[in-house]
Amino acid sequence: MHSHYRVLKQLSHQKFNSGEQIGKICQVTKAMVWKSVEKLRKLGIDVIAVNGRGYKLAQNIILLDSSQILSHIYDVKLDSLNVSLSETSTNSVLLDQKHTGNLTALITEHQSSGRGRRGKVWVSPIAKNIYMSLCTTTKELSPDHASLSIQTGLAVASVLKQYIPNIQVKWPNDLWVNQVDIKVQADGSFKIVFGLGLNVNVSTALEKVDQPWTSICQILGQEVNRNILAAQLIDACGQCLTHPSSNFSRWDEFDALKHNTVNVLAAGESKPTCYGTAMGINASGNLLVQVEGEQLPRELTGGEVSIRIKQ
Repeated sequence: MHSHYRVLKQLSHQKFNSGEQIGKICQVTKAMVWKSVEKLRKLGIDVIAVNGRGYKLAQNIILLDSSQILSHIYDVKLDSLNVSLSETSTNSVLLDQKHTGNLTALITEHQSSGRGRRGKVWVSPIAKNIYMSLCTTTKELSPDHASLSIQTGLAVASVLKQYIPNIQVKWPNDLWVNQVDIKVQADGSFKIVFGLGLNVNVSTALEKVDQPWTSICQILGQEVNRNILAAQLIDACGQCLTHPSSNFSRWDEFDALKHNTVNVLAAGESKPTCYGTAMGINASGNLLVQVEGEQLPRELTGGEVSIRIKQ
């Protein structure tokens, strides 16, 4: 665990702790404690410093904790779970790391270069949300791997339904920002990395977000336990990665587009190429759109188009 994270874990919102005390516990110098405090401030954590008294958090922060997360995982076996203070991108870290195990997870309190669909920036305020990636390897890809985005979208929706009964998914997975990367390794096996960014307890305006957004906290009017939620997501999405299955029987339950008139935009384009009525998805996870004047619905894949509900 990085020294900055160790220092953060010793800070309290109820009382001051001296730099000397924190340094002894974290096994670092007072100067390193000060550097860690400066780093935490740059990440967005409000730390109060008073000469002769030490350091104190301006408000309470409940951090992610690996032991608490592991205690609530029941359905998958993790080879490792790492919880960090900050990463560039959890997906990028796991893609670059050597991986030979079954299933590993990386969760961070903050991302400096998080990304969503089509490489868009994912705004990542610290210690409020869940920024997580799961990684596994397989010797060969099956047809079921092609629809992992749909499968994980359903998995996350199923978890969130416990908190938000009317949760829906806008095809393919715009319930949240999700990315699945597949990389061929030197031994010929395939590394699969699934990334998830979920707004959980953020409640103040995100100035850099240029589109409507919400969070579980805003919807419920109260914060939720991120450690329990992270475990539930690891269980649900971990099963998708280790045992992929193109079973979309629950799609109708969560389909936000079905029977809506939608605009179809080619990748990177701002003007629609056509519009029609969304008719659900097929066995491959492709969106079916009935364009007026055409006999059969068009089958659209997530990597080729964007869909907007026609106003």
